[in-house]
This record gives sequence, structure tokens and C-alpha cells, in this order.
Amino acid sequence: DGKEKAAYTPLWKTMAASTVSGMMARIPMHPIDTIKAKLQVQVKGQYSSLLEVTRKTFRAGGVSAFYAGFPTAFFGSAPASCIYWTSYEASKKVLFKSEAFQKAPSTTHFCSGVLAEMVSCVLWVPIDVVKERLQVQSDLKSTYRGNLDALSTIYRSEGLGGVYKGYWATILSFGFARLDFMLMSS
Repeated sequence: DGKEKAAYTPLWKTMAASTVSGMMARIPMHPIDTIKAKLQVQVKGQYSSLLEVTRKTFRAGGVSAFYAGFPTAFFGSAPASCIYWTSYEASKKVLFKSEAFQKAPSTTHFCSGVLAEMVSCVLWVPIDVVKERLQVQSDLKSTYRGNLDALSTIYRSEGLGGVYKGYWATILSFGFARLDFMLMSS
């Protein structure tokens, strides 16, 4: 009849798995993210290739240079991942109560992903703003003394808008990337 029987994972399992996986994913991915951030903010001609930014970053600070902003990303991804996946599961559970969503499970997964992104970005975006400022501060000649200094400096100089810079762009890019949930559930 087109209805999907929704299987629900206990909340505590979703919270535990999303917390651990969110943190563990940051370890191998952070250096790649640092290189991407440096490429995105570079002054014209500063880097000619991926290899060059990697080489220059290593020369400037060794392996630790690839982990600038890591504590913010690592510890921030615990609650942010937890909020994302818990919100996703909760949204899915609520939406599946509606007959219209029961008949369109792909739409349910998509909407649940977008809603979860909107909720989790309340934490993700400030984490990302601080992380990226720390990642590129050597290229921009900034002098943040750490995570909290970066956050307070951004807030003092740019206000709440600076802390949440890119919130709606993030929702648009990652929220609608939730088409993957929609396609996987088809």
C-alpha cells in the first residue's frame, strides 16, 4: 500500500552512536578540511595547487598546522552530531504519524534531514566559524589565542551575525543535500 513501517532506534543508541561517530570522523578529515579552508580564503596566487598548500602548511607548522581549530571541531561535533541525528530520528517519528508522510517515505526522510540540519546548525555553524577562522589565521595574519578567544573576538567585533555567518547558506547546502536520505529510502 506504499506505506513504510518505520523502525525506530532507541534514543540513547542514536545519541551515543552519533556522538562517537561525529567525533571520530573529525580526526582523519580535519587536515583535509584545513587544506580546503586555506584554498578558499587564499590571497590571489598564494597557492597554485593542493600539493602546494599542503607543503606550505606543513613547512609553516608541521603536522599540528593541519589540526588548527581541531579542539573546537572535535569536541563541538559531539553535541552537534548528537543533536543532528536525534532531531532526524525524532522528526521522522513525528512525520510518519501523518498518513501523507506514510505514503511518501522518501519525502519524510528528506524533510527530517532538513529539519535536523536546521536544529543542529544552531551549534554547527558557530563551531564551523571558529574552526575555520583558526584554520586560516596564519594565512590572514589573525592572532586568535585559541578557541574561546576566537569566539569572543568574533562576537565582540561582528556580533551574533558573525558567530552565525553562513547559517542559511549551510542550511541550503547541507539541508538540501539530504536528498541522499530521500534517494536511499526509495
